[in-house]
Amino acid sequence: MDPTGQFNLVPGKRVPTIDVRSAKALLDNSDYGFLDVRSGVEFSRSHVDVPKVMNVPDLVYTAEGWLINHNFVDGVASICKEKDHLILGSQTGEESVHITAELLTSGYKNVLNMDGGYTAWCRNGFPLKQLGRRNPEDEATTSSPVNSDT
Repeated sequence: MDPTGQFNLVPGKRVPTIDVRSAKALLDNSDYGFLDVRSGVEFSRSHVDVPKVMNVPDLVYTAEGWLINHNFVDGVASICKEKDHLILGSQTGEESVHITAELLTSGYKNVLNMDGGYTAWCRNGFPLKQLGRRNPEDEATTSSPVNSDT
């Protein structure tokens, strides 16, 4: 965030996108929560360590392999309200651009994409929560595609 309190929006993005340093400042100093859209396997291995972090994967593992999570918006709705302030992140920030757009068109008002995603977070040396490892096959037996540390 710049000194005037404005987001550092990344130019040229079709959805509101902020740089990773602005995302960290918002997550540390406001009511923004972090929505990790990586797979449950990736989230379970390691994710950003902030007070309010959630995981709703944009892909789910099935017997046929990795497929688009057609229940993504419903998964978000089960843990977030449309008025909640959310920062979305994927592995590199590219997939979360599309997911941010999907949430905006679904009625969510206060969603921002984090440019560079999890990779940028790691590159900046920001805190991570390390968890146990899971196999992709574990994902197929998980009853809920939603994970949360809150």
